[in-house]
Amino acid sequence: EVRVAEEIQQTQQQEYQKQINKANMDDQKNKIDMAAITKDQKFAPVTALANQVTSQFLNAYAYYFGGILYEASGESNSAYIDYKQALSIYPGNPYLQQNVLRLAKQLGMNSDYAYYSQQYPNVSAAPAGANQGQVVVLFEQNFIPPKQNMSIPIPIPKAGIVPIDLPTYAQQLQPTPALQVNVANGQTLGSTVQIVNLQAMAAKALSEDYTIIITRAVLRAMAKTAIEYGAGQADQDNSLGSLLANLYVMATSNSDLRSWLTLPNDAQIMQVFMNAGDQTLILNYNGNSQRLPVKVAAGQTTLVWVVAYPGRLTAQTFLL
Repeated sequence: EVRVAEEIQQTQQQEYQKQINKANMDDQKNKIDMAAITKDQKFAPVTALANQVTSQFLNAYAYYFGGILYEASGESNSAYIDYKQALSIYPGNPYLQQNVLRLAKQLGMNSDYAYYSQQYPNVSAAPAGANQGQVVVLFEQNFIPPKQNMSIPIPIPKAGIVPIDLPTYAQQLQPTPALQVNVANGQTLGSTVQIVNLQAMAAKALSEDYTIIITRAVLRAMAKTAIEYGAGQADQDNSLGSLLANLYVMATSNSDLRSWLTLPNDAQIMQVFMNAGDQTLILNYNGNSQRLPVKVAAGQTTLVWVVAYPGRLTAQTFLL
Protein backbone atom coordinates (compact mmCIF):
# COMPACT_ATOMS: atom_id res chain seq x y z
CA GLU A 1 0.00 0.00 0.00
CA VAL A 2 2.90 2.36 0.71
CA ARG A 3 4.39 1.68 -2.70
CA VAL A 4 0.99 2.23 -4.34
CA ALA A 5 0.59 5.56 -2.52
CA GLU A 6 4.01 6.71 -3.70
CA GLU A 7 3.30 5.62 -7.28
CA ILE A 8 -0.04 7.47 -7.26
CA GLN A 9 1.70 10.72 -6.28
CA GLN A 10 3.93 10.46 -9.34
CA THR A 11 1.25 9.35 -11.83
CA GLN A 12 -1.19 12.04 -10.68
CA GLN A 13 1.45 14.69 -11.33
CA GLN A 14 1.98 13.39 -14.86
CA GLU A 15 -1.77 13.16 -15.60
CA TYR A 16 -2.33 16.66 -14.23
CA GLN A 17 0.21 18.10 -16.66
CA LYS A 18 -1.75 16.61 -19.57
CA GLN A 19 -4.93 18.34 -18.34
CA ILE A 20 -3.08 21.67 -17.98
CA ASN A 21 -1.69 21.37 -21.52
CA LYS A 22 -5.20 20.76 -22.91
CA ALA A 23 -6.63 23.73 -20.95
CA ASN A 24 -3.87 25.99 -22.29
CA MET A 25 -4.67 24.91 -25.85
CA ASP A 26 -8.37 25.67 -25.26
CA ASP A 27 -7.43 29.10 -23.87
CA GLN A 28 -5.44 29.95 -26.98
CA LYS A 29 -8.15 28.64 -29.31
CA ASN A 30 -10.91 30.62 -27.58
CA LYS A 31 -8.73 33.67 -26.74
CA ILE A 32 -9.19 33.37 -22.98
CA ASP A 33 -6.81 35.70 -21.11
CA MET A 34 -6.13 33.62 -17.99
CA ALA A 35 -3.57 36.05 -16.55
CA ALA A 36 -6.04 38.95 -16.69
CA ILE A 37 -8.78 36.89 -15.03
CA THR A 38 -6.65 35.64 -12.12
CA LYS A 39 -5.46 39.16 -11.27
CA ASP A 40 -8.76 39.69 -9.46
CA GLN A 41 -8.18 40.21 -5.72
CA LYS A 42 -10.75 37.52 -4.91
CA PHE A 43 -8.06 34.97 -5.77
CA ALA A 44 -5.68 36.38 -3.10
CA PRO A 45 -6.75 34.15 -0.14
CA VAL A 46 -6.24 30.94 -2.12
CA THR A 47 -2.92 32.20 -3.50
CA ALA A 48 -1.67 33.06 -0.01
CA LEU A 49 -2.56 29.58 1.24
CA ALA A 50 -1.10 27.85 -1.82
CA ASN A 51 2.24 29.63 -1.43
CA GLN A 52 2.82 27.76 1.84
CA VAL A 53 3.65 24.53 -0.04
CA THR A 54 5.56 23.61 -3.19
CA SER A 55 3.36 20.83 -4.59
CA GLN A 56 -0.24 19.66 -4.51
CA PHE A 57 0.86 16.04 -5.07
CA LEU A 58 4.03 15.35 -3.09
CA ASN A 59 3.22 14.66 0.55
CA ALA A 60 6.09 14.35 3.06
CA TYR A 61 3.76 12.68 5.57
CA ALA A 62 3.08 9.77 3.22
CA TYR A 63 6.80 9.25 2.54
CA TYR A 64 7.64 9.50 6.25
CA PHE A 65 5.01 6.91 7.15
CA GLY A 66 6.40 4.64 4.44
CA GLY A 67 9.89 5.07 5.91
CA ILE A 68 8.64 4.11 9.37
CA LEU A 69 7.02 0.93 8.06
CA TYR A 70 10.08 -0.02 5.98
CA GLU A 71 12.43 0.54 8.92
CA ALA A 72 10.19 -1.45 11.28
CA SER A 73 10.28 -4.38 8.83
CA GLY A 74 14.08 -4.25 8.53
CA GLU A 75 14.20 -2.64 5.07
CA SER A 76 16.60 0.15 6.01
CA ASN A 77 17.56 1.06 2.44
CA SER A 78 13.94 1.56 1.42
CA ALA A 79 13.32 3.53 4.62
CA TYR A 80 16.30 5.76 3.88
CA ILE A 81 15.00 6.52 0.37
CA ASP A 82 11.59 7.50 1.73
CA TYR A 83 13.05 9.62 4.54
CA LYS A 84 15.22 11.47 2.01
CA GLN A 85 12.20 12.06 -0.23
CA ALA A 86 10.18 13.37 2.73
CA LEU A 87 13.07 15.65 3.74
CA SER A 88 13.33 17.08 0.22
CA ILE A 89 9.64 18.02 0.40
CA TYR A 90 9.68 19.33 3.99
CA PRO A 91 13.33 20.15 4.85
CA GLY A 92 12.57 22.03 8.07
CA ASN A 93 11.32 19.05 10.08
CA PRO A 94 13.97 18.06 12.68
CA TYR A 95 12.77 14.44 12.97
CA LEU A 96 13.23 13.92 9.24
CA GLN A 97 16.70 15.41 9.55
CA GLN A 98 17.56 13.01 12.39
CA ASN A 99 16.30 9.97 10.47
CA VAL A 100 18.26 10.79 7.32
CA LEU A 101 21.45 11.43 9.27
CA ARG A 102 21.01 8.32 11.43
CA LEU A 103 20.39 5.96 8.51
CA ALA A 104 23.07 7.54 6.33
CA LYS A 105 25.56 6.72 9.08
CA GLN A 106 24.08 3.27 9.75
CA LEU A 107 24.11 2.30 6.05
CA GLY A 108 27.60 3.64 5.42
CA MET A 109 26.44 6.35 3.03
CA ASN A 110 29.55 8.39 3.77
CA SER A 111 29.11 11.11 1.16
CA ASP A 112 25.45 11.57 2.11
CA TYR A 113 26.34 11.63 5.78
CA ALA A 114 29.01 14.30 5.20
CA TYR A 115 26.55 16.39 3.18
CA TYR A 116 23.67 16.19 5.66
CA SER A 117 26.00 16.73 8.63
CA GLN A 118 27.04 20.00 7.04
CA GLN A 119 23.42 20.92 6.29
CA TYR A 120 22.24 20.11 9.83
CA PRO A 121 25.24 20.51 12.15
CA ASN A 122 23.15 20.56 15.35
CA VAL A 123 21.16 17.39 14.62
CA SER A 124 22.08 14.14 16.39
CA ALA A 125 22.52 10.91 14.45
CA ALA A 126 22.68 8.72 17.56
CA PRO A 127 21.03 5.29 17.18
CA ALA A 128 18.80 3.59 19.74
CA GLY A 129 20.48 2.09 22.82
CA ALA A 130 20.71 -1.66 23.39
CA ASN A 131 17.58 -1.73 25.56
CA GLN A 132 15.60 0.95 23.77
CA GLY A 133 12.71 1.03 21.32
CA GLN A 134 11.49 3.75 19.02
CA VAL A 135 8.29 5.67 19.76
CA VAL A 136 6.70 7.45 16.80
CA VAL A 137 3.83 9.89 17.35
CA LEU A 138 1.60 10.75 14.39
CA PHE A 139 -0.63 13.70 15.25
CA GLU A 140 -3.52 14.84 13.04
CA GLN A 141 -5.76 17.75 14.01
CA ASN A 142 -9.05 19.31 12.98
CA PHE A 143 -10.45 19.30 9.44
CA ILE A 144 -9.82 21.05 6.14
CA PRO A 145 -12.39 23.87 5.81
CA PRO A 146 -15.04 23.47 3.10
CA LYS A 147 -14.80 25.26 -0.21
CA GLN A 148 -16.92 28.36 -0.71
CA ASN A 149 -18.36 30.03 -3.78
CA MET A 150 -17.11 33.27 -5.32
CA SER A 151 -18.27 35.16 -8.40
CA ILE A 152 -15.75 36.63 -10.87
CA PRO A 153 -16.76 38.96 -13.75
CA ILE A 154 -15.34 37.65 -17.04
CA PRO A 155 -15.78 39.09 -20.56
CA ILE A 156 -17.56 36.62 -22.85
CA PRO A 157 -17.92 37.14 -26.62
CA LYS A 158 -21.48 38.19 -27.61
CA ALA A 159 -22.51 38.22 -23.94
CA GLY A 160 -20.40 41.03 -22.45
CA ILE A 161 -19.27 40.81 -18.81
CA VAL A 162 -20.64 37.61 -17.28
CA PRO A 163 -20.23 36.59 -13.59
CA ILE A 164 -18.65 33.15 -13.36
CA ASP A 165 -19.00 31.09 -10.15
CA LEU A 166 -15.76 29.50 -8.94
CA PRO A 167 -14.76 27.57 -5.79
CA THR A 168 -12.42 29.16 -3.24
CA TYR A 169 -10.95 28.74 0.24
CA ALA A 170 -11.77 32.00 1.95
CA GLN A 171 -10.16 31.25 5.32
CA GLN A 172 -6.65 32.46 6.08
CA LEU A 173 -4.03 29.94 7.17
CA GLN A 174 -4.13 29.63 10.95
CA PRO A 175 -1.18 28.55 13.13
CA THR A 176 -1.63 25.00 14.38
CA PRO A 177 -0.61 24.12 17.96
CA ALA A 178 1.71 21.22 18.69
CA LEU A 179 1.00 18.15 20.80
CA GLN A 180 3.14 18.12 23.96
CA VAL A 181 4.25 14.64 25.06
CA ASN A 182 5.55 13.84 28.56
CA VAL A 183 5.99 10.66 30.59
CA ALA A 184 4.19 9.94 33.83
CA ASN A 185 7.21 10.78 35.98
CA GLY A 186 7.09 14.36 34.72
CA GLN A 187 9.89 14.06 32.17
CA THR A 188 9.29 16.03 28.98
CA LEU A 189 9.72 13.90 25.86
CA GLY A 190 9.13 16.62 23.32
CA SER A 191 6.47 18.04 21.03
CA THR A 192 5.22 17.28 17.55
CA VAL A 193 6.38 19.28 14.52
CA GLN A 194 4.36 19.81 11.36
CA ILE A 195 5.22 17.61 8.39
CA VAL A 196 2.33 18.51 6.08
CA ASN A 197 -0.30 21.24 5.93
CA LEU A 198 -3.18 19.67 4.08
CA GLN A 199 -5.21 22.88 4.04
CA ALA A 200 -2.37 24.54 2.15
CA MET A 201 -2.05 21.51 -0.17
CA ALA A 202 -5.78 21.70 -0.92
CA ALA A 203 -5.42 25.40 -1.71
CA LYS A 204 -2.40 24.62 -3.90
CA ALA A 205 -4.44 22.06 -5.81
CA LEU A 206 -7.29 24.52 -6.30
CA SER A 207 -4.94 27.35 -7.29
CA GLU A 208 -3.23 25.22 -9.91
CA ASP A 209 -6.57 23.81 -11.09
CA TYR A 210 -7.96 27.28 -11.76
CA THR A 211 -6.57 27.13 -15.30
CA ILE A 212 -8.73 24.05 -15.96
CA ILE A 213 -11.74 25.22 -13.91
CA ILE A 214 -11.88 28.72 -15.42
CA THR A 215 -11.41 27.41 -18.96
CA ARG A 216 -14.33 25.02 -18.53
CA ALA A 217 -16.47 27.72 -16.88
CA VAL A 218 -15.81 30.17 -19.72
CA LEU A 219 -16.55 27.53 -22.35
CA ARG A 220 -19.81 26.70 -20.54
CA ALA A 221 -20.73 30.40 -20.47
CA MET A 222 -20.02 30.65 -24.20
CA ALA A 223 -22.18 27.57 -24.79
CA LYS A 224 -25.01 29.12 -22.74
CA THR A 225 -24.80 32.26 -24.83
CA ALA A 226 -24.96 30.20 -28.02
CA ILE A 227 -27.96 28.22 -26.75
CA GLU A 228 -29.84 31.32 -25.64
CA TYR A 229 -29.02 33.12 -28.87
CA GLY A 230 -30.00 30.12 -30.98
CA ALA A 231 -33.24 29.57 -29.10
CA GLY A 232 -34.18 33.22 -29.49
CA GLN A 233 -33.31 33.30 -33.20
CA ALA A 234 -35.27 30.14 -33.96
CA ASP A 235 -38.46 31.33 -32.35
CA GLN A 236 -38.70 34.05 -29.72
CA ASP A 237 -41.96 32.46 -28.56
CA ASN A 238 -40.60 28.93 -28.56
CA SER A 239 -41.23 27.96 -24.95
CA LEU A 240 -39.44 24.62 -25.31
CA GLY A 241 -36.26 26.26 -26.60
CA SER A 242 -36.34 28.85 -23.82
CA LEU A 243 -36.97 26.15 -21.22
CA LEU A 244 -34.01 24.06 -22.42
CA ALA A 245 -31.75 27.10 -22.41
CA ASN A 246 -32.82 28.05 -18.88
CA LEU A 247 -32.34 24.48 -17.61
CA TYR A 248 -28.83 24.38 -19.06
CA VAL A 249 -27.98 27.69 -17.42
CA MET A 250 -29.27 26.48 -14.03
CA ALA A 251 -27.51 23.10 -14.26
CA THR A 252 -24.08 24.52 -15.10
CA SER A 253 -23.95 27.84 -13.28
CA ASN A 254 -22.88 26.72 -9.78
CA SER A 255 -19.25 26.06 -8.95
CA ASP A 256 -18.10 22.59 -7.88
CA LEU A 257 -17.64 22.73 -4.10
CA ARG A 258 -16.92 19.02 -3.59
CA SER A 259 -13.85 18.28 -1.45
CA TRP A 260 -12.45 15.86 1.14
CA LEU A 261 -14.00 17.36 4.28
CA THR A 262 -12.77 14.54 6.57
CA LEU A 263 -9.06 15.11 5.90
CA PRO A 264 -7.10 16.62 8.80
CA ASN A 265 -6.10 20.26 8.59
CA ASP A 266 -2.47 19.32 9.19
CA ALA A 267 -0.30 16.43 10.39
CA GLN A 268 2.67 16.54 12.78
CA ILE A 269 5.21 13.98 13.98
CA MET A 270 7.48 13.27 16.93
CA GLN A 271 10.04 10.48 17.19
CA VAL A 272 12.09 9.47 20.24
CA PHE A 273 13.95 6.48 21.69
CA MET A 274 12.68 5.18 25.03
CA ASN A 275 13.73 2.44 27.43
CA ALA A 276 11.94 -0.86 26.87
CA GLY A 277 9.01 -1.70 29.12
CA ASP A 278 5.55 -0.42 29.95
CA GLN A 279 5.41 3.36 29.79
CA THR A 280 2.69 5.96 30.33
CA LEU A 281 2.62 8.99 28.07
CA ILE A 282 0.88 12.23 28.98
CA LEU A 283 -0.59 13.90 25.90
CA ASN A 284 -1.33 17.63 26.21
CA TYR A 285 -3.08 19.58 23.49
CA ASN A 286 -4.92 22.85 23.56
CA GLY A 287 -6.09 22.43 27.17
CA ASN A 288 -6.90 18.71 26.80
CA SER A 289 -4.80 16.10 28.61
CA GLN A 290 -4.84 12.33 28.28
CA ARG A 291 -2.84 9.48 29.83
CA LEU A 292 -1.86 6.77 27.38
CA PRO A 293 -0.22 3.46 28.37
CA VAL A 294 2.24 2.21 25.73
CA LYS A 295 4.44 -0.85 25.41
CA VAL A 296 8.01 -0.18 24.25
CA ALA A 297 10.01 -3.18 23.00
CA ALA A 298 13.77 -3.14 22.44
CA GLY A 299 14.63 -2.84 18.76
CA GLN A 300 10.99 -2.28 17.73
CA THR A 301 8.77 0.67 16.88
CA THR A 302 5.73 1.72 18.88
CA LEU A 303 3.38 3.80 16.76
CA VAL A 304 1.13 6.28 18.57
CA TRP A 305 -1.63 7.75 16.41
CA VAL A 306 -3.29 10.80 17.95
CA VAL A 307 -6.25 12.64 16.41
CA ALA A 308 -7.62 15.95 17.69
CA TYR A 309 -11.18 16.96 16.92
CA PRO A 310 -12.75 20.15 18.30
CA GLY A 311 -12.94 19.52 22.05
CA ARG A 312 -11.76 15.90 21.80
CA LEU A 313 -8.48 13.96 21.74
CA THR A 314 -8.24 10.29 20.75
CA ALA A 315 -5.20 8.01 20.65
CA GLN A 316 -4.32 4.48 19.55
CA THR A 317 -1.07 2.50 19.82
CA PHE A 318 0.46 -0.15 17.58
CA LEU A 319 3.59 -2.21 18.17
CA LEU A 320 5.27 -2.71 14.78
